[in-house]
Amino acid sequence: MAQRIAVVDSANGSIIEATVSLQARGTPIRGAFTVFMTDSDVVLGRISKTALTNPFHENPLFAPLIMTKGSIPFWSGDVDIEKATIEIISVKDRKTMERIPLRRNPPSGTDVYLADQATMEQFAVEREHFLVLGHVPNSDGLLCSVVNRNYAPAFDLNGEYDLGGYGEARHMGIFGQNGSAETILLTTTAAGRLAAHPQMGSLILDTSGDLADPTRHSRGKYRWNYDDVLKAVNLTMERIPIADIQLTSTDTLVEKLHPVLRKRINMGPEHARKLADAVVVDLFGMNDVNANQIQTSDILELAKRNINGCYSSTTKGRTKTWKISSRRPPELPFLIVRSLRSVHCLQGSMTCAV
Repeated sequence: MAQRIAVVDSANGSIIEATVSLQARGTPIRGAFTVFMTDSDVVLGRISKTALTNPFHENPLFAPLIMTKGSIPFWSGDVDIEKATIEIISVKDRKTMERIPLRRNPPSGTDVYLADQATMEQFAVEREHFLVLGHVPNSDGLLCSVVNRNYAPAFDLNGEYDLGGYGEARHMGIFGQNGSAETILLTTTAAGRLAAHPQMGSLILDTSGDLADPTRHSRGKYRWNYDDVLKAVNLTMERIPIADIQLTSTDTLVEKLHPVLRKRINMGPEHARKLADAVVVDLFGMNDVNANQIQTSDILELAKRNINGCYSSTTKGRTKTWKISSRRPPELPFLIVRSLRSVHCLQGSMTCAV
């Protein structure tokens, strides 16, 4: 452990209030990781807030003097008191070093120290598959790392060997103000994961061109090109314009079309799927789908032509045909076009990294 930076004043659940020591007063400790020990626990925390007071500057009796003279020799600055709020992150049993719930408050007067790298490693959740992103601010060089696993099984069939996977898919959201490095965090994490687990693939939709250019965030003294990381492990990124990505699968078109027919013509799910399949076969046969050829009038005409074959009763089929024909134009065409927007051209650009 490094230097003592504070002493515990009070505790309320996972929040510790402390007085900052003289040697740490005025130093950039906000955000710093801390550690303190009780008789039974080792506690890791982080300073979330700092506040400074001065008993003379806050005393109304000294206000006229401060207004006239400004700083008071030997009192202003010299007797400043800095307080810190510490949020507890993790607790371990001091003997077994196993992670445990918070079970007691530290007594007042407990020394609080800056956490060093060895202490951080004791609390690390992941000891093998991790990615170092940089250094923690105000930490004297502590490494900032994240778990870097793939989505494959975590262990082999015998449960013996760590395969580097989560065993399930994981989701992550990155939020922040413009210019707060969300894109850099995203590309750093993605590149590090692909480099460590080359069996993975990545498909990234980029509507602004922010990700397609790997040099976009190399500015001034900060240099970052995620393509260099991928090339170091023989991975290449393919950039595909969105105009080159289009619907070609007849199966996908059937999946898109049958809910539309079911809802707009009031059909059962099996009949709607059968009708959609017949319409798509008539439109494209065994060929790939051309989204530009999907016209509402053609769909309506083919639906009327094929709907009798979807029912064993011709009366039922005639009723559905009448419903298609009697819809007040252009209501049905408009509804179908609105529902089929997703099969037509998208706008923007796209990056595909494999």
